[in-house]
Parts: sequence; structure tokens; C-alpha cells
Amino acid sequence: MTTDAKRLTEIQQLSARDLKPLTILIDHLVLAPHFPCDAMLNGAHPVICSPHHLAEASGMAQLLIDLVGAAIWYARTGQQTNITIDIIDALH
Repeated sequence: MTTDAKRLTEIQQLSARDLKPLTILIDHLVLAPHFPCDAMLNGAHPVICSPHHLAEASGMAQLLIDLVGAAIWYARTGQQTNITIDIIDALH
């Protein structure tokens, strides 16, 4: 498996503290008590030739939006929802 293929198949999990920017946002917005589930980003930088982590930044923003929706769902129904996004999908 090439290094690029390995980076695309890497799984970063909130529960494993792999998603540090998302953890910071969750702590800042005090969402942790309202989201007892897990969030995952499938893949890692670099996806495109750029010094900026564009795909990861977009993925974190999209995961945060989904996380808030899952927190609302949990408050209304008590059902927990894990969230996953692929880094390629996050880039688009």
C-alpha cells in the first residue's frame, strides 16, 4: 500500500482524540455533554497539493455542523448518532 493510499484510509476519531481542532470547538461551545457519541474523519492530509489542510478544515466544519444536529436529535429522542465523513467528500 502506498503512502497516499494509507493516508486516504486512515480513520481519525473524536473518541481517540485524533480530531484536536474539533475537540477544541466542542469544548469552546460546551457541546460535550450534549453529544455522547463519536465523530470520525476517514482520511488525512494531504489530499490535494496544498500547504494548507483544506480537506481537514472543511471536514471539521462539516463534522461540527452534523454534531450539533446529532446533539439536537439526542436531546429530542435520546437516540445516539455517530457521525462519519470521508475526507474526499469533505473537500468537495
